[in-house]
Amino acid sequence: VPPNVTDGAITVSHDETGTSGEPFIVAGPGPIIDSLDSWVGAPGDSVVIRGVNFKTVTAVWFGNVRAGFSVVADTQLKASVPSAASGKITLASAVGRAVTGSFFTITRAPVITSVSPPVAAPGMKVTLRGVNFRQVTAVHVGAARAAGQSTPSPQQLDFTVPANATSGLVKVTNSFGFGTSGAALTVTRAPVIESFDPPLSEPAKWVTLRGANFTGANRVLLGEMAVRFTVTATTQLRIELPLNAATGTLTVQNAFGSGTTADKLTIIGNG
Repeated sequence: VPPNVTDGAITVSHDETGTSGEPFIVAGPGPIIDSLDSWVGAPGDSVVIRGVNFKTVTAVWFGNVRAGFSVVADTQLKASVPSAASGKITLASAVGRAVTGSFFTITRAPVITSVSPPVAAPGMKVTLRGVNFRQVTAVHVGAARAAGQSTPSPQQLDFTVPANATSGLVKVTNSFGFGTSGAALTVTRAPVIESFDPPLSEPAKWVTLRGANFTGANRVLLGEMAVRFTVTATTQLRIELPLNAATGTLTVQNAFGSGTTADKLTIIGNG
């Protein structure tokens, strides 16, 4: 950007001329906030703020409480969440200041931002992402309490869907409160296919499917073609590809419903 440029549309000329519909805004010498890596955190957490003109920043405020910070680069700053109420973040410098348009939420209670996968069977592992997952005292799916929970980090929690679970919101509790998922986790007794191996195969070969609820499977399809199969465990099933097999998705059916792969099994060496 030239030093004497002002706000305005951008025009590019060659054989023809094109002009941007929105004006190009020239940043002044003060800080400008573009984004935060998270909009929620507990006191002591680090928050990465991105933007421009951060080298001149002399103070960071969460609401009306001053926070510790370090400037990583002119476009990145890392701030430590203070013990304060939720509020807007302000970056101050001698040549200007920037304020976030939204509040940063400060809480010690768990906050769930995502649930993966959104559909699971009893016994399957589910991963939650969010904040404040240390020292969790309970995880529930609907009214059913989950077991086998682990916290690889304060931003991730893994748990096992309980046997008596039905579809419902996921709730995580610690001594400061609880957080609830925005959408329900769907718990199913129908087959769930998580993966298959190999992804490419020839006719007359065996392919292994992994997932859940394979015990009681009564039909397996490759595309619309029924194939021979053997259930080796409730989480594993093997299919034998027929000589006329063609590329397609895999479907496993039982009395409760069916599960189908998102990706296709690719058949090679057949025509």
